[in-house]
Amino acid sequence: MCSLPSATFALPQELVDIIVPIVADHSSLKACCLVSRSFCAPAQRRLFASLELLPSSMAWQEDYLALASLDALQTQSPQISGYVRRLTIDLRGPWLADDAFSRVLRRFDRLTTLVLDSELHSIRRLRQPLEWMLLPLPAQAALRHIMAQPTLTSLTLRGIQFAVFSELRDAFEGRTQLRQLLVDNVSLSKLQDDSDPGSNTAGTLLLDSLSIFTEAASFIRHLPTLLHIPALRGMELLLPSKECEDAAGFACDARALRTLTIDLQHQDTLPWTTSGCSTPSRSASTCPLPPKMRARPAGTQDGWTRGRPQQRP
Repeated sequence: MCSLPSATFALPQELVDIIVPIVADHSSLKACCLVSRSFCAPAQRRLFASLELLPSSMAWQEDYLALASLDALQTQSPQISGYVRRLTIDLRGPWLADDAFSRVLRRFDRLTTLVLDSELHSIRRLRQPLEWMLLPLPAQAALRHIMAQPTLTSLTLRGIQFAVFSELRDAFEGRTQLRQLLVDNVSLSKLQDDSDPGSNTAGTLLLDSLSIFTEAASFIRHLPTLLHIPALRGMELLLPSKECEDAAGFACDARALRTLTIDLQHQDTLPWTTSGCSTPSRSASTCPLPPKMRARPAGTQDGWTRGRPQQRP
């Protein structure tokens, strides 16, 4: 069959932009990249919207080859780095000390969601968090760089241990663009931080949503020095001990809350009440009901939700 001139099959870009978003699978999106230039860019935006930097389960040599391939791809097609909106990084990857890792990270300049995780694989899930200070300095600098992007609004930290809270606070300095923060199994290596949380001024990070899943009461206790608690509209707390519950007493100051989930995983809590904080050491379970809280749904007690937190991202 004779081939017709390519101009015969040209579609308005408006139609292409409607067609590509409804393509369901990756293989079809890859095929779209080969149709024409008008199809290539929107198809690549979908293909590279979410990217994971994960170690191979085969051999460390394959990890370095994969990283080198990504480095080369970014060099040959620099627009691809700008298509990535969600980036997940396994912090136990063997290539963190490679110079290519820092180069690759710094090219992602339009991220909206960043996940820094040391517990991605259940077969390698470790109880002891990864120490931030043990990460290679170039990798630390590159991670701070992408955390400072003005487009980044959501950050997840999982399985990370900071030496002192000021180390984490420095990493968040100037990150006024963040709106969602999830911390899971994040802790401090020192029992006492280098500063007293009660002596610091209130935090300036204006978040809409905060999720905390950690056994480190000292970490929870310092959060008000990082976050502006009254600005929070959503909060999710998993409190495995009475000490963590007491440390989360800052929830009393979150007066703009729309949604709140508290999972008490211990049996030492005081009876639930909304009569106010009756003791100087406030706990999450004895906070007064925020005035703007929605009407309590079934399964709640005194306006506070008791149950398992939502599935972690």
